[in-house]
Formats: sequence, C-alpha cells, structure tokens
Amino acid sequence: MYVGDKLTEEDILNWATFENADGLKAGFEVIGDPIQVYQLSSTLAEPGVHQIRYCLEATTRTS
Repeated sequence: MYVGDKLTEEDILNWATFENADGLKAGFEVIGDPIQVYQLSSTLAEPGVHQIRYCLEATTRTS
C-alpha cells in the first residue's frame, strides 16, 4: 500500500485467513504505533511498517 491509498478496518481483516471461524467474531489490534489514516477519506497519511495481531472471539458461550 502507498500513502494516499484507501484503508479500512474491513481491508485489514481481509488480509487474515481464519480456519473454522464460522460463528466467531474476527478482530485485530495494531501492535506499537497506530496506522495513521485521514479520518474523512480513510486514506493512509504516513508510510510505515506495522505489526497486526488478529483474534477470533466466540459470540455465544458454549460448553
């Protein structure tokens, strides 16, 4: 990606591949410095390298 490219949370989630994730809520967190994005246009504001941690969370409790 380049500065000026559009970046949304959905884009970041689409980079991950989850197996057996049916019924689970997917999420992520950026480790370290946040990704700088212009709020109105959702475009990248600064170049950088970022680590992203993905997670899956059950939406209902099962035994």
